[in-house]
Amino acid sequence: MIALEQAVAIVDQVTFNPETETISIMDSLGRVLAEDIISKINMPPFNKSAMDGYAISQEDNSKKFMVVETIAAGSMPTKTIHQGQCSKIMTGTPYPPVPI
Repeated sequence: MIALEQAVAIVDQVTFNPETETISIMDSLGRVLAEDIISKINMPPFNKSAMDGYAISQEDNSKKFMVVETIAAGSMPTKTIHQGQCSKIMTGTPYPPVPI
């Protein structure tokens, strides 16, 4: 067995210069991209929840919140969040509107 520092030094000496090629997207299964692909449009075209939870207004410092709706995955919010209110929200769903 070798010390961690020695193993890191060995790995640091390795150079890796993979070749690239242009192929059809239909032939790309199991391949690795040579560079990032950046979309010209925002996807999804709305602010979405990164996890299950509750959506509230960031300015609302109420101690208790009433759940006004549950926004299931694949659904759109139907209620506006007001003071003391929140929506139960699932991953990937749009944030409910908040009055300005």
